[in-house]
Amino acid sequence: MMGRCAVCGRVPEDYYMVTHSVWAEAGFAWKDHACILCLENRLRRPLEPEDFTDCPLNRGEWVQLTERHLDRLGRARPGEPKNERR
Repeated sequence: MMGRCAVCGRVPEDYYMVTHSVWAEAGFAWKDHACILCLENRLRRPLEPEDFTDCPLNRGEWVQLTERHLDRLGRARPGEPKNERR
């Protein structure tokens, strides 16, 4: 089971993995957990597809990706148009 967000204290809805540099930029320790929104608030910017690692969590192999996670990855659910953020 995933731990609670180091910022807001809630159990995050999104299971994801970002690069070590993004995590460090936000000031989190390796063992911390964070909601996507709390991570973005710490970074003071939205997450971009290149912030994520190429791992099973971000490919939806172990968990179903949430709409928020898909949006940050620049993807849409099958059959839906891609969400343009720019």
